Amino acid sequence: SAKIAPLPPTSRDALPKGRHAMQIVLSYVLEVGAKVSKAKIGFPALNGKLYDSPFGSQLYMVFDEHKRCIATGDAWPDPVSLDKGKYTVRLHVRHHKASVLEGLKTLVMVFKTPLPKAIAVTAYSTYTNAALKASKFTRKRLYSKQSTCLYLSAGSVPSGTPPGSVLVGSIKVGKDEDGAKDVVEHHIMAVVPPKPPAAPKAKAQGGGADAKKKKTTPKTAAAAGGAKEGGGSDEKGKEDEKAADSGFQDEIAKAVRGAKIAYISKLKDEKLRKALESDVAKELASSSANNDEKRAVYEMQVKAYKSLKEHDKVIEACELVLGCIDATKVAAFYGVKHPVGSAQDEDEKKASKEMEKDKKALVFAYMSKASALMELAKAELNKVKEEAEKTGNRKDAGLSQEWNDRFKKALDDVLKWADEKKDKKALAPLQMFSLLAKGHNGKALKQLLASLKASPRDKDLMAQRTKLLSYLGWDDWNKELFSHWKLVQFPAGFKCF
Repeated sequence: SAKIAPLPPTSRDALPKGRHAMQIVLSYVLEVGAKVSKAKIGFPALNGKLYDSPFGSQLYMVFDEHKRCIATGDAWPDPVSLDKGKYTVRLHVRHHKASVLEGLKTLVMVFKTPLPKAIAVTAYSTYTNAALKASKFTRKRLYSKQSTCLYLSAGSVPSGTPPGSVLVGSIKVGKDEDGAKDVVEHHIMAVVPPKPPAAPKAKAQGGGADAKKKKTTPKTAAAAGGAKEGGGSDEKGKEDEKAADSGFQDEIAKAVRGAKIAYISKLKDEKLRKALESDVAKELASSSANNDEKRAVYEMQVKAYKSLKEHDKVIEACELVLGCIDATKVAAFYGVKHPVGSAQDEDEKKASKEMEKDKKALVFAYMSKASALMELAKAELNKVKEEAEKTGNRKDAGLSQEWNDRFKKALDDVLKWADEKKDKKALAPLQMFSLLAKGHNGKALKQLLASLKASPRDKDLMAQRTKLLSYLGWDDWNKELFSHWKLVQFPAGFKCF
């Protein structure tokens, strides 16, 4: 976006003879897919000029998603390090004529990042050789004022490089003879091409006349066979058509069920939602869907009820997901070592893929169940703490033994299957609540602070810290320390130039 406005007539921005200075603020959104170091943000049309520039200012600021200023620069950009995430770059340029600034509304910003490793470039002496990847250029002696033409071909592009990116580098030519270096460096660049289109699926390939031919061939063969074999092939052809129609109907039923489940979370009318839920359950019970298909439907139900915050129904749907998986079989598979990568044959690859899918479904179901149970237990714990506030007995304010046992079992089930390193962020709130439920507020605070150290700007964790400190009676920490830090961590707007 671009916004042109007059600068306030203060002593800093005033011009001689009462003229007003104008400013343009250009905003660019930058998405970084992975952490980068020594990146540079530049504006080629403006960079490298200061006193001979027609503009009175050239400053930019980089802001993160929380509007915190994390880097600044001018006509000579300095390298910056950026983590994965979304950033806003704001450029400020001044001039006394608004019409001049209008021409900068389409100013191009360039984001330069170093490659993980250099890309090898192959040289060819002719275009034909370069196009056919034929004989490569080796060496050629050039005399004074003589030149030659080279055709260059870049190697494979690093993964994650978006199409349209410009690769910039250099190529050195020359020779070091008798200690006298005669090496010349030439700058080169290449544009990353778009990705090749994906190959069409087998089903999509049989279109047009070929598809018609394939559909009519079984009937023709059946008719011919009927005269010779007394109608046996005719019956087989009808069975094939019936099977194809049945498969098509199953696909339609599956798509309709998915659409119905998607609408469960959108319907506000309770009666309509219950009717739709009942309809889906009846269809699923009467259909010939296998375990994998049923599990996919139940997982969709879990997500729908999560968005509605209907925790009891989330737990019920999770139980249905778990009922579709043979947990003993999955545990037996992961209890022993198996070949990996190229050492696997086709059957082993298929089995490994199936078991991985089942394990992910188990983790999803147990994690969702424990999270839903935690929300129900939170409501119960809040009641207990309210009573403790009234009586002044905060020490033993925890959940009842029944709730503790129920939540402990759910958390134990999660820990059996989840990877504590990979799923650390998802497990942290469950483990912290387990401590709160037992009344171990100090340990819960310690774990909460550790989670905040890993995610220092997580607003949900900050809200939990505020509640916990307030409950412990440490209001001074909330008011004098963390409340003030929020103004720095979450500014209300972008910093002014």
